[in-house]
Order: sequence, then structure tokens, then C-alpha cells
Amino acid sequence: MKGPSPAKPGRTMKDGAILPMQDRELVAATLFDRGNVEKESVDLVLDMLGEESVRATKEIVNMPVDPAKITAPVYILGFETSKIGAKIPVDINKVLAEEFKARGFAVIEPGGHNYMLEKNWQDFARQFEAWIEFS
Repeated sequence: MKGPSPAKPGRTMKDGAILPMQDRELVAATLFDRGNVEKESVDLVLDMLGEESVRATKEIVNMPVDPAKITAPVYILGFETSKIGAKIPVDINKVLAEEFKARGFAVIEPGGHNYMLEKNWQDFARQFEAWIEFS
């Protein structure tokens, strides 16, 4: 069954904010490693983005997290953020691993934010499997 239709450009939320990520190229460039994603995966993301995506992003960004209170094992699996336009002067994957006292971290390339929808998703799945067996 096909999901809801993608947001139309210019559609606004109740609070007046314009819904982001309505453009196929923007979604591909921001959420995926270019050249490592099938058209169908981008379509799926476009179909699923909506008001709740914007709201959830705002909530997560403003959510305080105390790493000292996390008792579950943490594993950071990341990607090179500069390819999506993020200008971060440090290796954010390493910083997160240190801050959250992760048992390990890995950077897999190619890979993007939605790496489990990319062509090489099996590489990420194998990393998770290996880490779970280790933990």
C-alpha cells in the first residue's frame, strides 16, 4: 500500500513554518550519500515526511540529554557529515562516542543519515551485528 502523498511545495504547518524536504534533490543530498541510494528510497522518504517530522526534529534538537544517566551500551555508527553540507570542525562521530562513553564507533563510507535505505545497507547491518555479538 502506498503511503501518504508527499508534501506539496509551499504547504505550511499550523504554526506557519514551511515544511522542509519537499524537493527530491534536497532529500537525496541531505539524507543520503549521493550515488548510493535508489530512486525508490528517496520516494519513500518524500512520501513519509510530514508535520510530525518537523515537530520531532525540533523536539530532539532541544531535548536535554545527560550522558551520565545512560546505562545501556552505546555504539556510534556514523558517516562523513561534510558531504551533506555540514560544516563541523571536528569529527562529530568521535565527539559523540567520547561524550556518551560509547563502547565503539565506526564511520562507514559511503553512507548518509538514512544509511539503512542505501545500497550498501548490509555493511551497516553487519557492523550492528558484530557490535551486538561483542556486547
